[in-house]
Amino acid sequence: MKECGDCNACCVFYEVKELNKAAKTPCQFLNSGCSGCSIYNKRPKICSDYICAWKGLDWPDEFRPDKSGLIIDVQKTETIQKYLDIREIRANAIEENGLLLKQLVEQDFVLCLRYIDDTAQLFVPFS
Repeated sequence: MKECGDCNACCVFYEVKELNKAAKTPCQFLNSGCSGCSIYNKRPKICSDYICAWKGLDWPDEFRPDKSGLIIDVQKTETIQKYLDIREIRANAIEENGLLLKQLVEQDFVLCLRYIDDTAQLFVPFS
């Protein structure tokens, strides 16, 4: 599995109730200089269970969340096995990554695009 490197997008973007951390704010346990989590071995289950799609899938480095501006999560439902929840963490990142998104639709992924302004759009591939 790939390493996060300097990326800490999930530590900024997501809410972590167990730590009283609000969404879209840096976690208070991020080490200065973005060098990782200061409570890594004792972090909450929600953090330890989280798997970034970029880390788990065979995607190039330019699609790492801090570089692409997108956090992509694999979701599974009873009816849809190839479902990606794509959250924009930088304005215009969805637009800037149009080629990636087109490739994902061509691979039969259903995409839920969530823009930085909290609007959403669903893309379902034609079969």
